[in-house]
Amino acid sequence: MKKLILFSLCWILSYSISFAQENIPTFISQDLDSYINKAIKDWQVPGLALAIVKDGKVIVSKGYGVKDMNSQNPVDQNTLFMIASNTKAFVGTSLAQLDHQNKLNLSDQVSHYLPQFKMHDPNLTDYVTLTDLVTHRMGYETFQGDFMYIGSNLSHQDVYEKFALLTPKYDFRTKWGYSNAGYLFAGDVIQKVSGQSWDQYIKTHFLEPLEMHNTYLFGKEIQTAQNKAFPHSIIDNKLQRIPFGHMDLLAPAGGMVSSVEDMTHWLMAQTSNGQYKNQEVIHPEIINKTRTPYSILGTTSFPHSSYRTYGLGWLLQDFNGDYVVSHTGGIDGFVSTVAIVPNKNLGLVILTNSDENSLYQALKWDIINSFYEENSSKTFNDRYLKNAAQDQEENYQKSQKLKEIASQKIKLPLDAKQFIGTYVSNVYGKAWIKKKKDHFELTLEHHPQVKASMHYIGDDTFLVDYKNPLLRIKEFPFKINDGKVEGFTLSVASFLEFTTYDFKKL
Repeated sequence: MKKLILFSLCWILSYSISFAQENIPTFISQDLDSYINKAIKDWQVPGLALAIVKDGKVIVSKGYGVKDMNSQNPVDQNTLFMIASNTKAFVGTSLAQLDHQNKLNLSDQVSHYLPQFKMHDPNLTDYVTLTDLVTHRMGYETFQGDFMYIGSNLSHQDVYEKFALLTPKYDFRTKWGYSNAGYLFAGDVIQKVSGQSWDQYIKTHFLEPLEMHNTYLFGKEIQTAQNKAFPHSIIDNKLQRIPFGHMDLLAPAGGMVSSVEDMTHWLMAQTSNGQYKNQEVIHPEIINKTRTPYSILGTTSFPHSSYRTYGLGWLLQDFNGDYVVSHTGGIDGFVSTVAIVPNKNLGLVILTNSDENSLYQALKWDIINSFYEENSSKTFNDRYLKNAAQDQEENYQKSQKLKEIASQKIKLPLDAKQFIGTYVSNVYGKAWIKKKKDHFELTLEHHPQVKASMHYIGDDTFLVDYKNPLLRIKEFPFKINDGKVEGFTLSVASFLEFTTYDFKKL
């Protein structure tokens, strides 16, 4: 016990000394704890972990709140969270390193390394480069195909086949559209060129030299860990613990698990020209290559950015006239962000165990802003919270209204037998609709665990209530001609996929 108390006192002392040694804003040195403790209550976030690196030193690395809403186990700096798409920067850096070593060229055709790679338009296949894969400029809508892949029973090879069936929404290289599948293919390229699987490559070249011993490449590994955060979401305006998400089929796009303490090692390298403990882990030219803008996203009004571009696994934008490198990550029950301000030698990571919050973004901007506006009275969190509360209430009221309509048991336009049967999507596969006592039930070929109840609400439309509430309550329009059901259009929650799937009745 004495050793534990001594250790705790030393940690607190070093924490205070780090503030004293640096020109740290009062927001960080004095106000941070009260800000976060209030914010996690306002946002209904069970737990949050934060680390800040400034001028090569860790000035904050700690946890707030609890790992699980049903327990009082506190989050600490070593608690594991799923970091989802923050995996992409590691994959992008791997490609940049192989390019730097002349083992590949980012302008090489994907098909040169992966002959199984195909676009929907075969004439485009040989034009797609390695850069196109990881900078989201192949012409797809953001998240297009993700529902088909994530949490499904598809195989690795199936992803290639399904990807080739997707019709891009936009012309090639004309519009930015976030593609998780592109990173799966990038992982395969890494293996083809290096002889190591993508995860082993990252472990050998980055995790081990950066001493990131508490970081894992596949989401499944969090489930057996002792010190881990559990996923949560807000469902029907109530915070609930939910099952862990399954992203491992697309693991190079978002499979990693880490802690803020481990991520400080990554941030040290990112803010110190690739150096960690006076050893070069990442050549500065490789870091610069990952931060080269390849795709244009546009501008934002809040927070104001006059440009937003995308590099190799990094979002690049301006803030307060300076240059910010960042990325976010989201998966069932977790959202997170990593940000770097090169001109300030500043890096931070924020991990949360609820997927229904924008605190991770608000806190990021409030921390960064504190290094520019020392005495700012307004916080980004105030506006984020106000906007989120309004959106959440609108969505809740909309879903309640739809449920009320469904409860009226509106008469079907056709005999119930007309809706029962097998449906097929040329892209997704099969779906089945069965009749239950007071509703229909939908099941899906590649998501056998996903079931949904269907209630008719008029205008040839059914209200679909997925058993998994994260898929949200959706409206499925049916196509009916000459007294026959021809098909329907399936949709899911927009944060999983914006695009829809058309099914025809067999």
